[in-house]
Amino acid sequence: MRFVLLGDHPDCFPLLDAIADASDHQLVAVVTEESSPPAASVPQHVERIADWRHLLTVPDVDGAIVATADSDLLTAARQLASHGVSLVIFPDRRQDTAFAYELALVLDERPVTILPMFRHLTVGSFAGMQGLVASGIGGATEAILIERTLPTNSHRHRLSRDQVEAQLFHDVALLRWLYGEYTRLTALFTGETEAGLLSATVTLAGDNVPEATWTIRGADGAASFLLEAAFTEGTVMLREEEAGQFRLESSGDLDVTPVSEPAETTGEVQLALVTHALSDTGDSIADWSDAVRTFDLVDAVQRSLRRRRTIDLHFESMSERSQFKTQMTALGCGIISLTTFGMILLLIVGAVFDPRGIEQQRAESAGFILSADDFETGTAELNLRGEERVQQILRETGQTSAAVIVERLPDAPDGRLAERRAERVRAELAGAGLQHADERVIVRELAGGMFQLVMTVAWVILFLPLFAFLAMQGLILLTRPPRDEHATATE
Repeated sequence: MRFVLLGDHPDCFPLLDAIADASDHQLVAVVTEESSPPAASVPQHVERIADWRHLLTVPDVDGAIVATADSDLLTAARQLASHGVSLVIFPDRRQDTAFAYELALVLDERPVTILPMFRHLTVGSFAGMQGLVASGIGGATEAILIERTLPTNSHRHRLSRDQVEAQLFHDVALLRWLYGEYTRLTALFTGETEAGLLSATVTLAGDNVPEATWTIRGADGAASFLLEAAFTEGTVMLREEEAGQFRLESSGDLDVTPVSEPAETTGEVQLALVTHALSDTGDSIADWSDAVRTFDLVDAVQRSLRRRRTIDLHFESMSERSQFKTQMTALGCGIISLTTFGMILLLIVGAVFDPRGIEQQRAESAGFILSADDFETGTAELNLRGEERVQQILRETGQTSAAVIVERLPDAPDGRLAERRAERVRAELAGAGLQHADERVIVRELAGGMFQLVMTVAWVILFLPLFAFLAMQGLILLTRPPRDEHATATE
């Protein structure tokens, strides 16, 4: 397989080493942050690309390794996924929730694989713990306690919020992997000042999962990790003895066989997970929805601190695109409802406040109005437009009983001009064979010109949101990326 690299976080170095040692895999290009020196694990012959857009032209790329929180490189990851390139992402709290949800939308559009390479996926002791939970040998898990310590530079042992959330992110992912969906979270930070906080406690709960208490504090010496799970038959402890080395122990009536780490290196395990996930028929030990839920849970920490209460998270099983469709459907129904009520209101206003008489309304509907613009100026002679209007009246007069109205101008200098024009129209109609032309042609002042203008503007404003909504739907359809026919056929 051919890979490209975005970023150079140390978590990806074992995978890069494994790719370099494998004969059938190759790293072909790398893009790193502008301020970052080239990663030591990247061979010298690998092409360094300054502008990530050039990655789109690299041929035959099977997957992109994303090990960064840089906004430009995360944009590159989204673009690569949109073009059908599968991603191997090393999740990091600094990759914000918006990025996670944007990739979820891409997943719904494109048949690509996005594998979150969580740290716990390559640790044998974690796999042993998961097997113990799944088998039910020790009975039900009643409670979980995770304790972490981090070395600090200050003698006061204070931690920043970023440090706390960075560790919580990976431990929440571990808890979800072991037990399932956590939907309630309560956070408490102790001794927080501008210099940092002394300790943090986060309690997680949910339906059909054991309650978990997570704590972290600053300390002297090396970092430490302890997961203690209280089963019905005893207690199991998962302890970090050295950096990256864990030991599974038990107490009480529960006897746990120590789990040895796999003979393969961490990078070889990661590469095996990647090749399996990216194969045509392979499935994944973790999918991107796991990362999305983890981001959601860690985001809830700030809300819990701000509101000083437990936060309930309601996860929907539907895809983000389905949620978007639901929201657009609700918006469309709302616009249609408002447009309908607006139509009824305007019809009522038009009927009640219209200053035009019934005769004028019927004549306008039939097109039987001869205004001053239909005659030669100051005379009773019809101009070309007036002649065409008279011919139209003759064609349609048998279809309606509406009167033919000749406009009288209120400020005309010749008071008899309108009557002479009416006589001229009567003569034209009678000469063409129209019966009762004298009775059908009447003279009236036309009312409601401003009212009609206001009503026209009101109708345009009423329908404008509906037209805008329909135009937006059309743009969404036009800008939707084409599906990969070959990939679709293999789904």
